[in-house]
Amino acid sequence: MSSTDLVAFLRARLYDDERRARALVLDGKPVENPVPRHVLPRVLAEIDRKRDLVSRYEAMTADVLVVTGREAIISEYRRVILPDLALPYADHPDYRNDWRP
Repeated sequence: MSSTDLVAFLRARLYDDERRARALVLDGKPVENPVPRHVLPRVLAEIDRKRDLVSRYEAMTADVLVVTGREAIISEYRRVILPDLALPYADHPDYRNDWRP
């Protein structure tokens, strides 16, 4: 599994998710839709948190973020965290089955 490809895939999907979520709001006013108003901030916060996880992985692999147990943490990201973040997008045409947890 190429973690570089998986990270790029995740970044693209999170960008798409954010763009779609923000499209539900025009000029600060919700567009007529079945999504309750309180859901959008939670969706955007979830996207931000997922981006933070991906960024933390990238920082560790680039030696920008140094932590105790770095190799074990990076291994956990590659084996579990990144594949789990990608799994909800398994129906996307760019999703690769070797990314499955």
